[in-house]
Amino acid sequence: MSQITTLEQLREFYSMPAPLAVAKDLHHIDKHTQTFIEHSTLFFLASQTKDGFVDVSPRGGEAGFVKVFDD
Repeated sequence: MSQITTLEQLREFYSMPAPLAVAKDLHHIDKHTQTFIEHSTLFFLASQTKDGFVDVSPRGGEAGFVKVFDD
């Protein structure tokens, strides 16, 4: 399988996102997102090595186990 490295290559598989989805692209954690995160019982922690290997691990707990300190 080859890598997708350009937006044009990505568009061969996926169409443009709907305007409402684009509007959800946040560059900071707003108050509503912070509230959602802090009430969640599940999140996914992802990391990537310098070689591009990605690892994603689910984490769970009681609501409030995740805190947003600074956006």
